[in-house]
Amino acid sequence: MSLHPSVLHPPRPRPLPVWAVLDVDNFAAQAIGALQPSLRDTAFAVIQQRGDHHKSAIFAVSSRAHDLGARPGMPVFVLRRKFSRQVKVIRRDEAAEADRREVLATALRRWTPAIEIRLTRGTLSAVADLAGTPAARLWEPAEMGEQLQRHIQRRCGLRVAVGIAASRLAARLVARDGGAGGLSVCDAADEDDLLRRMATEDLPDLASACRERAALYGLENVDQILQLDRAALVRRFGRDEGLRLYGLVRGLEGSPRVRLVENLEGETVLEEDINDEVGLHQALHLTVDKACHALRTAGQATKAITLRLTYTDNRSRRRTEVLPAATDEYGALCQTADRLFGLLHTRRVALKAFAVSASRTTPTTGQGDLFAGVADARQQRLGKAITDIRQRMGFGAVGSAHDRLPGDG
Repeated sequence: MSLHPSVLHPPRPRPLPVWAVLDVDNFAAQAIGALQPSLRDTAFAVIQQRGDHHKSAIFAVSSRAHDLGARPGMPVFVLRRKFSRQVKVIRRDEAAEADRREVLATALRRWTPAIEIRLTRGTLSAVADLAGTPAARLWEPAEMGEQLQRHIQRRCGLRVAVGIAASRLAARLVARDGGAGGLSVCDAADEDDLLRRMATEDLPDLASACRERAALYGLENVDQILQLDRAALVRRFGRDEGLRLYGLVRGLEGSPRVRLVENLEGETVLEEDINDEVGLHQALHLTVDKACHALRTAGQATKAITLRLTYTDNRSRRRTEVLPAATDEYGALCQTADRLFGLLHTRRVALKAFAVSASRTTPTTGQGDLFAGVADARQQRLGKAITDIRQRMGFGAVGSAHDRLPGDG
């Protein structure tokens, strides 16, 4: 009698879950320092606007500048008055950031192919699923974290905070609590206690409206939310946020609140804070042009756009408008952005930055509009040609939206 192969060779046990979260704080400064060895032992701060403008603020700081007391968000004039010539001021280098991000992804893929990387508020975060990998079989969690830190430092020149746990949510929490360059490990037995002690406002990837509603209901910590079942959370927060909240408080972190296609956003940081209406509209159209280029490059059309205005006091306002039909056309998006700008903008203080993001995106079919006129067809061909040139030579290869306002043809 022959035995079934599964009896002769029983299946391997499922590997234990192991998640690692790596946080690179002040990523803009670390990227510059990694590519410019002369700055590695220098105290410097990174800015996005002109350094001679009195309302320019610090975007990121090096470790030496941080030790002196410099912090992101500090006005440049305060930095110079407080530290004189001790802290050097440098413009942000997005090319350096893109390079280090790619190098980090390559370094992490030597450990596991299952990685996610995103930039949030100046911190670059990477999530790696290490379950069943050689590293997880070879080392204990603490030693694995040390090896991972050394590997990233050697390959990328970046100082990372590492959190390791059995769930990605717990790994993210301990990585954040470990501080810059720290290492924290959460045992599986301690995860429930970690989540129960957590404040609701500290849960990641929740919409601001969801946090505000939780405060209105008096749900200040996770332990209170755990007393509500799934149906109760859906009634209070809606289907999407209710289900997300239900999973988060149980350690089941869902997919991050990002679009299916990342980086479908255009952002313009003004060289100096202005209130000139003509200049503001030109900067707005440039921002729309960037978002339009991102859509076309990704082969997407958007059904809604969101305009975010950031003022010199670091307060921001945003508004979303749903479009009649999905589009990637510059003219249509400009008209919508102009309407949103008219509803949002107040001349309270000067503006510092624009951001136009596409939401509810859908893949483009490549099929033209059956009822498009001659002018519409011409604009579609023009947009495709501009995108082709920019993909080969860069966004700045074709005249920016400063020179191509709606109706200019």
